[in-house]
Amino acid sequence: MNKLQRQKSLCMLLLQLKVIAFLFALLTLIPALPIQAAELADETAFFENNIRPILVDSCYKCHSIKKNKSKGGLFLDSRQGLMKGGDNGPAIKPGHAAESLLISAINYEDEDLQMPPDDPLTPEQMGHFETWINDGAVFPDRLIASSKNAESWWDEIEPESLLPLSSKPEEVIDHYTLQKLRIQSLIPAPPATETAWLRRITLDLAGRPPTPSERNDYLFNPSKTRKEEFVNYLSQTSCFLEQQIEEFNWLLMDGKKGKLKPYLQTAL
Repeated sequence: MNKLQRQKSLCMLLLQLKVIAFLFALLTLIPALPIQAAELADETAFFENNIRPILVDSCYKCHSIKKNKSKGGLFLDSRQGLMKGGDNGPAIKPGHAAESLLISAINYEDEDLQMPPDDPLTPEQMGHFETWINDGAVFPDRLIASSKNAESWWDEIEPESLLPLSSKPEEVIDHYTLQKLRIQSLIPAPPATETAWLRRITLDLAGRPPTPSERNDYLFNPSKTRKEEFVNYLSQTSCFLEQQIEEFNWLLMDGKKGKLKPYLQTAL
């Protein structure tokens, strides 16, 4: 065996050892996965049965992003809202109930910070909140329908808070997008200029920048529906068809570059 062959053999041996080590490490983790999943399921059930009902009944009327209520700058209908807190700082410190502002508030430890203000929680309910925070403050994004109290207080959809059916699609999208941005204290990007919009829509639909004549026709069109008119115009051009063929060909080619193109040209 020459030197090169020995080096190759050594490399193969090292690679095999790495694979064996990886598989061994993976096997040591597998038994823990069902346990972790079971623990998470228990914590989720505890939240749905003992924490969320109280938040809905006693807190969301003053602290809910869905209802656009943020007394003291505090939202309590998401884990992000609790972690961010309001004017007085974070509401919870997962794993440390005694250091969490929410626990101080529900125990009426501060005359200026008492929650709920008119109807104190019972000692049992306070204990549930302490347990929940000490266990990590699991807060599922969506209601788990299997919880025993789900049907009686389900809060996930409130028809009165939904936008009317007559709303334009872009208004609905912007409305709910802005809600999420507000939770994260993010400032939305300003609307695109007419020139930027024209360039983007033409690149998307026609696969090319707008021509000078298209630019002038659009920018000097006084119609209130000029965006819709321009999209309709693009959809009737040969460039639009070619762009869709390229997009579908790329998505469907499955490693057979170009072989679907003749079919798409016929089908579209």
